[in-house]
Amino acid sequence: RVDSGDEGGGRGRGILERAAALVAESKGEIFCGRPDGVGHDGKEDGKMALQVVPRRPQSEDAGSPRSSDFVGWAPKLLTDGEVRSTAETEETSGDQFPKDIILRIACEVAVTDLVQMASVCRWWRTVINGSEGEVLWQELWNRRHGPHCVVNGYEGIGLPCSATPFCRPPLGWRHEFMAAFYLSRGRAFRKRRLAGHTSDVGNVRVCAERTKLVSTAPNSGELIVWDIKCGTPEVSFQVSNVYIVGETNNKKLILVSNSSPLSRFYSLDPIAGCLRELFAVNSSFLATGAPCLRLLSIVHGDKIVLARKDTNEVMVFDTEEGHCIGCFGGHNAMVEALTSTREGHIVTYSASGEIIWWNIPEGSILRRRISRVRVWGGRLTATTAGNLLAWGRGNVLWVLDAETGEPLRGVDCELEVHVGNIGIYATVDGQKVVLLFYPNPLIVDIPCGKVLADLEISRPSCATTSPDSSILLTGSEDGLIQMWLLQTGELLRSINTRAKVRSIWCAGDSVVAGLDTGDILVYTFSL
Repeated sequence: RVDSGDEGGGRGRGILERAAALVAESKGEIFCGRPDGVGHDGKEDGKMALQVVPRRPQSEDAGSPRSSDFVGWAPKLLTDGEVRSTAETEETSGDQFPKDIILRIACEVAVTDLVQMASVCRWWRTVINGSEGEVLWQELWNRRHGPHCVVNGYEGIGLPCSATPFCRPPLGWRHEFMAAFYLSRGRAFRKRRLAGHTSDVGNVRVCAERTKLVSTAPNSGELIVWDIKCGTPEVSFQVSNVYIVGETNNKKLILVSNSSPLSRFYSLDPIAGCLRELFAVNSSFLATGAPCLRLLSIVHGDKIVLARKDTNEVMVFDTEEGHCIGCFGGHNAMVEALTSTREGHIVTYSASGEIIWWNIPEGSILRRRISRVRVWGGRLTATTAGNLLAWGRGNVLWVLDAETGEPLRGVDCELEVHVGNIGIYATVDGQKVVLLFYPNPLIVDIPCGKVLADLEISRPSCATTSPDSSILLTGSEDGLIQMWLLQTGELLRSINTRAKVRSIWCAGDSVVAGLDTGDILVYTFSL
């Protein structure tokens, strides 16, 4: 029996008709069903009775199967005992219902119905939720998010931590799809409060395949690694003014401690709980980058890339031993912006308007262009669509061609804001971009070249996107965590934390927020 999901069994009947057409093409037999209409208690129960019946002979020019070609609706009404015995038979002999047919039927139903299908019997659960079903969940993911979507590809500081997409999420397509579904459709949530810091929690990051949580309190110099499942601290360190820069390919976090005149870089293994200093540089000669870090640095694969302001050089360091791989010169003016592209290249922008594409770690210059757009405050980022985004004079967001650096289009935001308050959050498909600043955060539609939505956020303090980049999550000084649908700018939900939100991170169906009280809130959503 299959729940039809609507009154009268119309949708369930359609599912059975499509299933019959599929089997008729491949197996020479069809599955027929009939709305029970009247259950055993005399009331309509909206169930379907399934039977295997011989296929009706068709003429050679009959074409594709039609509902009229099937052997009518089965007159026999299955009893509960017969349904139970059928399920037991399927558990012992899965060949009676081929797995490819189950997967093709599953592609046609809603997600809520798919969850119910997985509970029909042991064989169905194995096919849908097991390794065989990864093809199904990947197909559903591509339908919803697009085949080129990067999972966990961006972090909430306006710079991509890894622009290289990967084929399969670490926890599998089913886990990633259901997590995104719960985050966008979930009505209920479970809240946990983690207490361990004595000052503002400036950074939170879920890592190690979502088993560890790393949090920092720069003011008090506290660095704590948590077991996110148990909610208990595993190890803590004392590092002054520490921030998270990014994550390497081998799942280690790179942190920086900004203490004048030196900035010290560290490597943290969250699984082993080991913190190791890599190298130190003179921070007074580094360009201004992300406002929370106060230096221009990104993690590029297993390398750390810095931009020197005094010598206009690009420096590359190894993340394992902290060795300097090379210093490369090419700009004739101060380097003001640094980002990485989807092809794995580094892009730098200088005060003279010169854009250089670098091949790292060789340090060779791939191409050099002079752009007519003047980038303000180092606000330059790249999208996986292949374009560059730059914030220019006159409060205009420019879309630059990735090959020539020439402006393709400009979006006039018509707002007078200080450049230091702007954060650019690019979505992975490059179609939407978020400009986060006080007092009017905006969602900009890149292809149309217009402002899509003006978000009503009072005093925004931090932001990030969901792993599939379909939802924007923002935190504010008013203590609100708000979730916005990036396609339309619709407010999905608002949660009052009753404290100032200093940092936020999204991992699957969980949202982690760091508060000014030193506490960390973990929200897990469900249906």
